[in-house]
Amino acid sequence: MTIIREENADASAASLPQAAASPRAASSTRSASSASSTSGASSPLATSSASAASSASTSRAPAAASALASDSRDPLERCTLTRFGPSKALLSIQFPVNTIGAPKVQSKCIIVIDKSGSMSGSPIKAVASVLAYVAKQGADPTVITFDTRAETSTLSNVLPNLQAGGGTSFCAALNAISNACMPHKGTISVVFMTDGQDTDMSSLPAAKANFQRMVKSSPDRSVVVSTVGFGGEANLAFLRELSEIGTAPGYARFAETGDNSAALYEKLVDLFDVMGNLTGITLSAPGPIDGLKTAAGVTLQKVLVRDQSGSVETLENEVSVATCDLWLTREQLVGLAGEEPSQDASAAAVPNLTIMTEAGMNITLPVIETTPTSAARLRELETRMPTSLDEVKSIVAELGGVDIFSRRFTMVERGELLAQRQLVMERLTEYSRVLAEKCISEQVRDAKLRDLNHDFRFSKARRQRKMHERASLNAGRAEGISSGVNKLAFDPDQDLAGVDLENFVCDVSQLDLREVMTDSPDDVLGFGLRVARQEYVIDAPSTIAVDGISSTLLSRSSFEQAVLYAVEQHGLEQAQGNFAGNGGCALVGRAREPINAFLPLYICPAHAERVIAVIEPLLGYMFTLSPFGYDRNQRAGLFAVLGGILHRLPSPMNDRARLILNEFARLCATVATLRDTMHVIPLDYVQQFSTNYTMRTKAETANLLTVIGHAFATTMDSAPEDKARVFAELLPAFYEEAMHRKMMHAYAGDRDAALERVMQLVLAPASERNALAESSSAGPADDDEDAKFASYFRALTTARASVPTIAPVIGIEEEQFVPRGVATLEQANEALDWILHEFEPAFVTDVYRKLGMPSELERQVKRAAAVQSLRFVSSSSVRSATERVYNVMTQHDSIIADAAKHCNLVLSQRHQANAGNAGNAQIVANIVDTYDMDAFAGKMRVYCPARTNAIFDAVLAGLLRTRHAAALEALLRNEVDGRELYAISYVFSPSARVIQGMRLVLGSSLVDHIEAKFKGTRSVGHLYRESDLPNRHGHCNSNPWLLLSHTFTGYECMRSEEPLLN
Repeated sequence: MTIIREENADASAASLPQAAASPRAASSTRSASSASSTSGASSPLATSSASAASSASTSRAPAAASALASDSRDPLERCTLTRFGPSKALLSIQFPVNTIGAPKVQSKCIIVIDKSGSMSGSPIKAVASVLAYVAKQGADPTVITFDTRAETSTLSNVLPNLQAGGGTSFCAALNAISNACMPHKGTISVVFMTDGQDTDMSSLPAAKANFQRMVKSSPDRSVVVSTVGFGGEANLAFLRELSEIGTAPGYARFAETGDNSAALYEKLVDLFDVMGNLTGITLSAPGPIDGLKTAAGVTLQKVLVRDQSGSVETLENEVSVATCDLWLTREQLVGLAGEEPSQDASAAAVPNLTIMTEAGMNITLPVIETTPTSAARLRELETRMPTSLDEVKSIVAELGGVDIFSRRFTMVERGELLAQRQLVMERLTEYSRVLAEKCISEQVRDAKLRDLNHDFRFSKARRQRKMHERASLNAGRAEGISSGVNKLAFDPDQDLAGVDLENFVCDVSQLDLREVMTDSPDDVLGFGLRVARQEYVIDAPSTIAVDGISSTLLSRSSFEQAVLYAVEQHGLEQAQGNFAGNGGCALVGRAREPINAFLPLYICPAHAERVIAVIEPLLGYMFTLSPFGYDRNQRAGLFAVLGGILHRLPSPMNDRARLILNEFARLCATVATLRDTMHVIPLDYVQQFSTNYTMRTKAETANLLTVIGHAFATTMDSAPEDKARVFAELLPAFYEEAMHRKMMHAYAGDRDAALERVMQLVLAPASERNALAESSSAGPADDDEDAKFASYFRALTTARASVPTIAPVIGIEEEQFVPRGVATLEQANEALDWILHEFEPAFVTDVYRKLGMPSELERQVKRAAAVQSLRFVSSSSVRSATERVYNVMTQHDSIIADAAKHCNLVLSQRHQANAGNAGNAQIVANIVDTYDMDAFAGKMRVYCPARTNAIFDAVLAGLLRTRHAAALEALLRNEVDGRELYAISYVFSPSARVIQGMRLVLGSSLVDHIEAKFKGTRSVGHLYRESDLPNRHGHCNSNPWLLLSHTFTGYECMRSEEPLLN
């Protein structure tokens, strides 16, 4: 025999097709309720991210026999079974339902409240707030309050008189629930809340047995019980058992009594939103599901959640699509009927599955078995509930084994999988935090873990509730916005006098700025881009991800029309991207780039004034796909988008891209000075971030690119030296916090041991700091500077030779980080580069490179940031060891100060240089004219730290022209008098043209000798595309990934070119 136990059920109902929400709100006259029904909050785009929804509240005539024939199967019908090992499977069902004439299914909600004395304080306040919320929704639940006895009443009678006081009797509560359920049929949802123990435990078993008999007494009644336990003193074991007594399992939630009323309110409202939309469904299979031979079929009584978006408008055909995902596990009852698992492969599939709902629908579908995809594997990992840190580590290992970077995935698919994996990692981090908590009972720990397991299922209901609240608030402001826009004076001749209209033409309508602003009083010009939205973007708008940038100019009206057309042709998800992390595409731009979002530009004061007037619906649509979804925090999201654009901009930029970037940055700078914005993000935000650790927390800065965007926008019109000072102070703080956040995820579940290894890698070359102390003081070379550079180089090599160092760990994939053990002690700089590469954003590396910071100083900044991060995420033993090896409070500050000083110096020098190249030309000439090889090496280390920048290329060309044999040989061998020139083990492998020039200067025999020495024994860095455009990881020839290498096979492996000397 086979018993199938449902672990959890996900379902959704969506109307197909449906009109999209228009981004325009100023001219809309719809009510808040109608707006929310057609907005992103309740539209089909919500279905893909739903954790629970429904479908069974609709009806359909009994399926005809012809419906079973595969050739006549409705394309919207499917039933698949995906196995994950021998004991777990995902059953996915989809079928169309006809809403015409559907009978209304009655459902009942019963709220059970413990009002004993211990519930006083935050719990009873939160319960009262939730009852007020339920009353506002127009619901009329039965309310049972109990202390030593139970009273059944209505919501209106209980709400004004709810007070805590008395004892606790679960028996009285259960008997009252049974009496309240008996008169009803259909689905009954019960929410049971308590914070204590039963004062009469002897009567509790009999009361539970009576309640179970009531649940099973009528096949026309489904009862689902969900529970909320407040604090560790609650009888959590009883609450967990009670949540499993019903027709189908409910939710067992746990709330800390120390939480404030607002936090408890959110958790309770989430539960009521879900439990208030239940419907029953029965699945009947004539054969085994998990490959066990049984004499009878399997019948599953399920209760699914009815999606609140089931009330959306449909077109003439009134057709909706219902989907249901059920996670099933198998339990074998050994010895029952003497049956054993079948080894017959033919018994492993279910021939068909019959679906019956309490609304009268009956349909039979064939079951098709599928193999797990990467997305399905990630979903399965998300359902796991680890009970130990070892299980967390095991799940993390499985997560790392999910194929995401295969060539068979498109960039969009890969982005979706990465976002899904990130969510799983965040959940595992929360599990690790709970499992690592000390001084809590196992009962409380188990309750917290189960609460975490349920939490992600409530995100859909939470999003819909927040969107409805915002729609109610913002719809009333639409008329005021429209009136304000109409009052704006616009004189095209005067207001656009200084604007080059040829640069500002909508690429869709071909209307220039003058025509756009004249044709409609609320139309503005902006640009297109592609963003990816997760559900949490609604609450944290700055976490929106820029998925692609565009140089396409659009008017607001053209973008709206394109979105509406795309939704009609392809559906909401493909057009807008939904809230599942995928981008979507509403239209394509000038270069065939996908676009699914619109943001306005500054252009001129008159245009900016109009943009500010309509900014609220524009931001609402940008972040929530609803013009009524505006929230003041979305103003901070503008700067996160600007930071994301800066992160993705190609180098070099074309004129049009630079124009769009500057005009959008000017708009952000204008928004930054508005009062509503300064309530969210202060004008001195960048300075606070640089100097105050509180401002770097996720609560204050959810997305680190926000601070980059804010710094760029607010320094747009600053003097170059002031801009240099701001970024010089910001970048080290930014880098430190970025590393801190990545470490928190990388070491979840395996913290102390892995951090000890990282600390060893980061801190090993301690005495090297003495040699590097003067690195930031090396200024432009003059006649007296050669000795300083020579001394600097000798100090570096002496320190490196005297310090034991650590080898990098080989074999790690670039796409993910798995801490490995430390091997031998050598090449510390490469080890540090390797470990830090896992944590640094490509943007930071690019900025450091553009600032021209010497590699040794950059490494010291990284090391200081890594140590600070270790101190935040490690145990007390690691922190104490860190402080012994590295005096963080003094060395960290001095190194950061040196870095800021150097960045400031470099930027100031670049500003002062005539046409930007005069200073470089002088540096190149000075290096080429240096014949003291130690001084030459010191200058190369300072001005050409990575053998890849423009100065290095110019120096190499100059050395070949002047036939500087000693310097060329030093570069080719990477040594000066037996001492390493660059702390890089890779062979210097220039182009064939340069090698041929070296043969002319050094002689072919010497070049051949050096080649033979390195051939087959040393590695060479990877050669990227000739355009030097960064790949998706931010790497290119001028910014290579140091671990991507190949075995050196010789200098002549490249194509032949004319010698550089010719």
